[in-house]
Amino acid sequence: MKSLVELNIASIICVDGIAPEVERAREYGINTIHLPLKYNSPNKTQILDLCSAFMMNRLNGNVYIHCHHGKHRSAAAAALVSIALDLSNAQEMKERMQVSETSQYYTGLWEAVERQQLISMSEIVKNEKTFPSVVKPTGMTAQMIDIDEALDRLLLVEQSKWIVPKSHPDLAPTADAGIIAETFRSMQLDEESPFFNKNFVGETINAFHEASRLEQILNTDTIDVKLFSEHLHRVEQTCIQCHKAWRK
Repeated sequence: MKSLVELNIASIICVDGIAPEVERAREYGINTIHLPLKYNSPNKTQILDLCSAFMMNRLNGNVYIHCHHGKHRSAAAAALVSIALDLSNAQEMKERMQVSETSQYYTGLWEAVERQQLISMSEIVKNEKTFPSVVKPTGMTAQMIDIDEALDRLLLVEQSKWIVPKSHPDLAPTADAGIIAETFRSMQLDEESPFFNKNFVGETINAFHEASRLEQILNTDTIDVKLFSEHLHRVEQTCIQCHKAWRK
């Protein structure tokens, strides 16, 4: 936080799934806005909210856009805002995303930046409102649905030998592995987790590590069908074991 103060950061726009450290930020006089994004393409409402939040808080000082890795969603969000406000163009921002090491496998983020257009200032001002400092998870049931849907999409890609099928060009396996990993990470902090014992927390931690490893190995130019499938089924197995123990 001290380094942010030195950079005259007055506001943090957090696009991570996990809520920002609101109280700690306030101790340093920093405002927080929580507008969580996933690894796929943000929708028009999300992009407009990012722009309005940026403009409202830019008057108070510099705005820092933050996510967990500091590479993917935050870089894309900064690019989208910059293009929408005519502060830069798609080519320049894609180059900046490369510097940030935004994974090329999060295709939805790159495509969103490529197609982003200017947004009129009147539309941005009209959308100004009180943005939340924290967006709480919608519950463990919704988290489980997110994981199940991401697993289904990964299994579709696996059926095509880990090549995105022409029938589903929107599939992004690395992004889906990231969604699963982040959901398990969020689950550890979920308000429902204290109702489960330490074994449950341990299982979610193990599942997070397995999903993170899958995300890591998918983030490559080389397709290793056997390796990818092995790690996918490790993730799948963590879900099966957890469901056996806890899904009553």
